[in-house]
Amino acid sequence: MTGAHDLSDPIPEYPPPAYALSEDGELDYALTSTPFPLMASPPSPGPLVAAELDLVITAAPGKKVTCSRLVIALPRGTQPQSLVESGDGIEVRFSDDSWSAAIAGTEGTVECVLTSEYDFYDFEGETLVVHLRGVGVNRSAGNTEVTVTEHCRLPGDDQDRVTTVRLRNIEKEPFRPAIAAGSPNRFSVHRGAPSENNPAPATTVRAGSTVTLRWRKPEAARQWVFAQYLRSENGFAGKEVTGESTLASDPLNRTTTFTLRTITTATREITDESVTVQVSNPTLAGLTVRGPVGVPASLTLGGDLKTGRTPTDAHGLTVAGQLTATGAATVTDTLTAHQGIAIAGPLTVRGTPTSGASTISGQVTAAAITVRNLTATNSVTLFGPPVKVILTKPNLPFVAQTEGILVVQLLSAHLHKDTLIVEVNAGGQQWSAMLLSNGLNLAPRSDSLLIPLRPGDEVTASGSATQHPPLVSHQSAWLPTGGQA
Repeated sequence: MTGAHDLSDPIPEYPPPAYALSEDGELDYALTSTPFPLMASPPSPGPLVAAELDLVITAAPGKKVTCSRLVIALPRGTQPQSLVESGDGIEVRFSDDSWSAAIAGTEGTVECVLTSEYDFYDFEGETLVVHLRGVGVNRSAGNTEVTVTEHCRLPGDDQDRVTTVRLRNIEKEPFRPAIAAGSPNRFSVHRGAPSENNPAPATTVRAGSTVTLRWRKPEAARQWVFAQYLRSENGFAGKEVTGESTLASDPLNRTTTFTLRTITTATREITDESVTVQVSNPTLAGLTVRGPVGVPASLTLGGDLKTGRTPTDAHGLTVAGQLTATGAATVTDTLTAHQGIAIAGPLTVRGTPTSGASTISGQVTAAAITVRNLTATNSVTLFGPPVKVILTKPNLPFVAQTEGILVVQLLSAHLHKDTLIVEVNAGGQQWSAMLLSNGLNLAPRSDSLLIPLRPGDEVTASGSATQHPPLVSHQSAWLPTGGQA
């Protein structure tokens, strides 16, 4: 990006992102370019601008994808929506030498056909970086796209799934002689701290890793570094690094793009150079999902967890390990956790009658729990305190304001026969139960009753006693278990 800039403004605007993403197939893709944005070649007879494309290919964390073949298609032609005029000069390199490539031309595209030496490649915690060098960009500025056709299998498949994904809106700016050679300031990212002087590129790192940015320090220019996750005191506007040539990042939690912006003092020309670091196991402060989620290991979130649904996309959450969230958790379908759940805030599961029951194999800890149906095979601990209830007031039924359990107990601490009749109006249906003490100070025939209630349900009680005055000795308690209607 080149243009005039008022140097009295100490911090320039945030540059655009430097990658195209796609998660439409079984694999995830991120495409970066040098220069960024891509630049159209000069008018004929000038030579074509040789750009570099880096395609980072990964599977979602915990997902196993076996791939035998990938076909990268570059639109060919002279139109603005095309990328290259031919496949001449394109060289393909890989981060894993078990892959090989062949360049083939078809009508309207240049195809880079990638095959694995062993007929398959397992993307399970692995990242493949495909480097395309010498990509001759055509002479027409505009927006283009790159497609990838993947031949992949998931566990249990007996044949390949063939899917074509599109990396769209790849911009080609008009030719600018100042940066025709690519990255004029040699902006790069490396593993470790600046003092380590590590030449290894940091294409993919683990969450929590730090990286070092390096660049050439030009004369008579001001420079800024931008990133999605700079330190909070730097904000999102960027950090000025004029006079410096390295910068250590904070620990990276997610895939991050760093952009070096250089503004020359004399011409006020702006040059952006970007590098992207993929994080193989990203951590999230919050997660909103509108589709199926399967996590084969533990899942820990620093914020709220929400899984949504649409009328045509009703899915829940399955976690093979421990589910932990420091905020609230809301699942609008079923929830399956094989090693327990610990939620600092409320846990809400709104399963549908046809979706099946939620299954939690371990312990559940939450500030409040709301479920449609609850089946406990071991024990249930209710954290809400019991509330004493008096049921025998004339014409004053107990009305449940929340979901909960009403416990009614008939006391038999004397030798008199007492009778307590409990009448319940729940969901429009009425039923009654009778509690009796046998008057022999022995174990009674029936002396307690547990009644599950929903908001609006009513309970009344009346009784008779053989002692005088005729007062039935009983006690009742209300245990709230859910929210209000």
